[in-house]
Amino acid sequence: MTSMRTELATRSPQRVAANPRRVVTHLFVPGQEGFELQESRAGVVLSRILALSDDDVRATLHDVLTRFGDRHRNLKGTFRRHASELADRLDPDHEFTESRMLLLGATFTNEYAIEGAALCNPSIVAHPDQSGVAGGSLRFVMSVRGIGEGHRSTIGFRTGVVDSAGRATIDEPAPFASTGRLESSLLDAAFFRAELKRQDRAGEAADYVFDALGELFTRSDLDERLDSLRAHLRTRGHAEDTIAMIRDIADRCYAVEFHSDVTLSERVLWPAMEAEQAGMEDARFVRFVDDDGMITYYATYTAYSGSHISQQLLATTDFETFTSTPLVGRAAANKGLALFPRKINGRYAAMSRSDRESNTVAFADHLSVWPTA
Repeated sequence: MTSMRTELATRSPQRVAANPRRVVTHLFVPGQEGFELQESRAGVVLSRILALSDDDVRATLHDVLTRFGDRHRNLKGTFRRHASELADRLDPDHEFTESRMLLLGATFTNEYAIEGAALCNPSIVAHPDQSGVAGGSLRFVMSVRGIGEGHRSTIGFRTGVVDSAGRATIDEPAPFASTGRLESSLLDAAFFRAELKRQDRAGEAADYVFDALGELFTRSDLDERLDSLRAHLRTRGHAEDTIAMIRDIADRCYAVEFHSDVTLSERVLWPAMEAEQAGMEDARFVRFVDDDGMITYYATYTAYSGSHISQQLLATTDFETFTSTPLVGRAAANKGLALFPRKINGRYAAMSRSDRESNTVAFADHLSVWPTA
């Protein structure tokens, strides 16, 4: 009698390798690199650029564009944006040439190699667009963790196809890498109340703020209500601490938008708040199907400030617009929360490792609030 053994998994020749040449641009202010509290050297550097002759400006700008122009999408546009950040330091009555403004922006621009150290920790979901895919095949989106200079982590993407025979092919990523445009997002009272309760701040000061705002509200609505509360501090003990805590939670909520011309593998989610300034780590994407059939792509990830970690929830329906909001509650402590792809008995479910050791299953009535595991 012979037995047949079926391989559970086979090694694919596909490789997802880090490319240190993939870079993004950011505003660079000399003297404000973040090492210590000090004044910037922007004024001194600006004076040196303004002192250059027109011929030197043109020659230097040509050299910069020749050396770096093929590494970025619309590099001149980046230089213009960064030059506009210095408008308050320029004489508004003086007409500057286009070349000088571009060189000024270039001087205050730096590159960051998003995959300079490593590329790791992928997660994979079905692509929202399956048009043109052969029968029996599936197009997918793969998230990747890029670890760059200084060990700062970002979230990037790859695409590919699994064919009818189970063979996976990963598409070559775009030559450019681009960060999105930061936007404000709607705020949800539920995770504010849950986090304030966890930190013993769910008192009359919090009720004064959120009872007047409803379930969903904007950041400007919240700030207006907090200013109103501050006007009555003498009759509300410890309200100042509550205000500070509410602002900290609100700072962890934002949206990022990418232009549709920017291909998916070009899009990079870059740390956008203080709680994740040292990295966005270990995104776990899942294609979530709600009870009404609506499909949303969620990912839990670890936000690292450089000294503390917290968990955040990414949400998108098209991989062009993303929102990031805090995950709160005991089951969302530490790292490791991973969402199930649908509700169980009407409740959200997730794997949790809130004690840093044991795997447990957590349930929640609100996607951002995980009280117990």
